[in-house]
Amino acid sequence: MRPKLFRTAEASSVAFVRRRVPLASLRYSQLPLGNASQPLISPPVLTWTPGLLGESRVACMLLGAGMRPKRLGHTSLAVLGVFLAIGLSIWTFRNAEASAVASVLRHVPLSLLLLILVPQLLSLTLDSWGWVEAIRSMGHRVPVLRILLVRIKTEALSQTLPLGPLWCESATPLLLKREGVPWGTGVAAVAVRKYLLILSQAWFLIFSFVIGHQALGSASQHLIGSPVLMWLPLAAAVLLGSSVYFAGSLLGQGAVATQLWKRLLGVPSRRLRAALASSRTHFSGTDRGLTRFFSQRVTLRQVGPYLGSWLCESLETLLILRLLSVQLGFVDVVSFEVLLALTRNLAFMVPAGLGIQDLGYVTFFGALGIPEPVQVGAAFSILKRSKELIWACVGYACLARKPPLLALEPTLASVN
Repeated sequence: MRPKLFRTAEASSVAFVRRRVPLASLRYSQLPLGNASQPLISPPVLTWTPGLLGESRVACMLLGAGMRPKRLGHTSLAVLGVFLAIGLSIWTFRNAEASAVASVLRHVPLSLLLLILVPQLLSLTLDSWGWVEAIRSMGHRVPVLRILLVRIKTEALSQTLPLGPLWCESATPLLLKREGVPWGTGVAAVAVRKYLLILSQAWFLIFSFVIGHQALGSASQHLIGSPVLMWLPLAAAVLLGSSVYFAGSLLGQGAVATQLWKRLLGVPSRRLRAALASSRTHFSGTDRGLTRFFSQRVTLRQVGPYLGSWLCESLETLLILRLLSVQLGFVDVVSFEVLLALTRNLAFMVPAGLGIQDLGYVTFFGALGIPEPVQVGAAFSILKRSKELIWACVGYACLARKPPLLALEPTLASVN
């Protein structure tokens, strides 16, 4: 039995779609399954994260198939993420005193509060620049500003929803399609961005180990009585690097999407097979995009901006701490920030890493000798989460300027 909150949200979504697109008019035979400009079923999002849109009841109703989606535990993961966020946040700040937190926040100059928004804007801009270079290597040119708007929109989904990265990556090909990127190339672009993101994170972990291993070793000695945690960034870098090498070898073979298309043809569903039969060109487009990218060497113009994006996260943490009058060095911040970012990415079911990341900050603040780490951590989280909320509002405002994704462009954004 699913929680009432999720049943209500699902009912509201279905009611919204019914108001905008009468289901009676969406008979299967009338849907534009083979329309190259608006395919109903796209090639799979070839990343390590499954899409949600393709398994929602709304999407199945838009298909007109009348079939119940296969349960893969997404609802359970979403509920787990929400409970983890709430539970860990309460436990982390159980000893925080409102008066003490307010006292810490009073040190922040009001005239400088808007500076907190700058690092994320710079991070998203660098992310967009690297992505534009990757898309260009696949034969398509898109202005950086247009891709930046796509990133702001998808980041809003990622930071505010349970299983946010799944929604983010499911919606991305459709948003890219609106910017003139063909559907197959858009799906390839999602996979390539994930590849560059993980590759750059592996390199940045090595960088953090080189300059911050002593600070992390000192914190580790304080936490567990041993400096063993200082090797954690290097171990994570090796693991991520191996994963990227394997993924690059697999995606660069040139027929990954087509092979999946052939396997999906064996699914005992006439409607699915009919849709796939008219969508082969989109799967082939994904293969062409991936082949073009992986047939070339990854350049500094592609991966460099992502390294800068990871650096911006550390600079953001450093800036907020300085606004709170906390004197922590850049090396100290780099030593733990990239690890917390990795933890947040692994705990993708938790909205914006809420609770998990906050616990990490408070733990490292205490280990690095910051007085009253719980009070400082609470004030830090208030500023950081306020910044994320502002950017999420900007993203949803940008999304509201276009017709709703499900209402006017019925699509299955990915196939698991």
